[in-house]
Amino acid sequence: MGVLFSRTGNRHRAGKKSIKIELLLESLSSLERLLLLVALTLLLALVWKIAAEPITDYDSVWYHLPAIAQWYQSGTFSFPDWLKTDQTGRYPYDWEVLYSMFLLPVGDDSLIMLPNVIIWCFLGLSMYCTSIRLGARRDMSLSCAVLVLACPAVLRQVNTARVDLALAAFIIASFYFLLAFATSATELNLLFFLVSLGMLLGIKTSGLVYGSCLLVLLLWVLVCKTYSRRSRADLSKLLTSAPVWFGCCLGALLGGFWYLKNWIELGNPIGYVAVRIGKVMLFPGVLKYSAIHTTSLAHMFNFGEARHWAVLLRCCNSEFGLSLLVIVLSIATGIVWRVISSARKDISTDFGRVGLLFLGLAILGFFFWNTPYSADNVHRNFPVIQGWIANPLRYAIGLFSYLGITSAVLVSNTPLSGRWIIGVATVIAGVVALDGVLHLHLLAQWRCLLLWLQDPASF
Repeated sequence: MGVLFSRTGNRHRAGKKSIKIELLLESLSSLERLLLLVALTLLLALVWKIAAEPITDYDSVWYHLPAIAQWYQSGTFSFPDWLKTDQTGRYPYDWEVLYSMFLLPVGDDSLIMLPNVIIWCFLGLSMYCTSIRLGARRDMSLSCAVLVLACPAVLRQVNTARVDLALAAFIIASFYFLLAFATSATELNLLFFLVSLGMLLGIKTSGLVYGSCLLVLLLWVLVCKTYSRRSRADLSKLLTSAPVWFGCCLGALLGGFWYLKNWIELGNPIGYVAVRIGKVMLFPGVLKYSAIHTTSLAHMFNFGEARHWAVLLRCCNSEFGLSLLVIVLSIATGIVWRVISSARKDISTDFGRVGLLFLGLAILGFFFWNTPYSADNVHRNFPVIQGWIANPLRYAIGLFSYLGITSAVLVSNTPLSGRWIIGVATVIAGVVALDGVLHLHLLAQWRCLLLWLQDPASF
C-alpha cells in the first residue's frame, strides 16, 4: 500500500526509489514516533481480536458469511439462495469475494477477517496522503488519521463481515487518486482511481451514489485539462494508453459484475428497487425508493425536537468518542484563525481549497443523512428517533474520515504547535490499545462516568 501511494504522481525512474524509509524515520519527531508505536500496538490488538474472538453481529451471520460458505461449497459466485427474493440478497458482494480468498487456502474462517485489518491500515494511509495532498502538515495529518482509526465505530467493524469500513476506505482512496490525477495526470494515478472506483461500486449499493459523484469530478477535471493546450495532447495520449484501458476494464469488472448479474436475472441492475427518473421508469421493481427513504434520518429526524438532538449526540459520543470532539475543536480553531487572519490581512486565504473541503463535507453529509436504514431498519418501525441509530452510524465512517482530513488541513495553517494534537491522539489511541490488549474496559468506565454526570439518579 505504501508503494502504491508513494509512487502515484511520479514517473518511473530507473535505479531510484520514490521514498527512503530510513530518512523518513529519521525526520520523525519523538512524539510522531510514539504515535506510530501506539498505532502499531493498536494494529496488533486488532490482529489478536480477529484471531481470538468469534464473529457474532447479526448482519455477518445473516448473509455476509453464509454467502461465502455457499460459494465455497458450490464453487460459483452467486447470490445467496435463501435471499434471492429479498433485496438484501441482491446487494453487490465484492468485499465478501475478498473474504473468500482468505478462506480458500486454509479451508476455515480463521483468516477471513484479515482483509478488514488491511483495509483499516488502508483507510489511515488514504487519509494521511489526502491530507498531505491538500496542504496539511505531516504531524497534523498523522494525528487526525490515527484519531479516526482509534474511534469505536471504526474499530468495531474490523471483526465483523460488514463492508462499511471498506466502503469508507475506497471513498477516501478514490478521492485521493482523483486529486493526484488533477495535479499530475499520469497513467498510474488514473489507473488506481479507476480500480478504486470499481471497488467502491462493487462493495455496496450506496457506492453507486458516491461513485457517480466522483465520476462527475473526473469529467470536470478532464474538461478543464482539454482547455489547456499543453495538457490536451498529453491527455489524448494518456487516455489511449494500455494501463488506462486496463484500469477501465478492471474497474468495470469490479464495479459492474453484480449489477450485470442482477440485470440478466431480474431485468434490474439494482435488484428489486424500482429506478425512476422523473416520470420515466428506467427499471421496474417491487420496492419504491420513496418507501425505503422513510427509514432515513432525512425523513425521521426533526431538527426542532430537542430529544432527537439528545439521542443523536449521545449516539455520536458512543460511536466516535473523544476523537470526534478533538476533530471538531480542531476545525473550529482553524476556522476562527482564518477569519481573524483574513480580517487582519495577515494571510491570503486559499478559498478554493477551503471551499473544496466544505463542499465535500456537505455532499458526504447529505448522502449519509439520506442513506436508507440510517434511522430505522423497516422491521422495527420506530415512530421516533431511538438510540438504535448508533448502529447505522457506521455508514458515516466515510464522512467522519473526511472530517478528519478537513481538520488536519485547517489546523495546519494555524500557529499552534502540532505537539498538542499529537499528544491527544497518542493518549486516545493508547487508551484504546490498552483497552483492547489488557481488557481493562476503560472506555466502558468512561461512558458510565459521563452517564452518571448527566443523570446521577439513574445510578
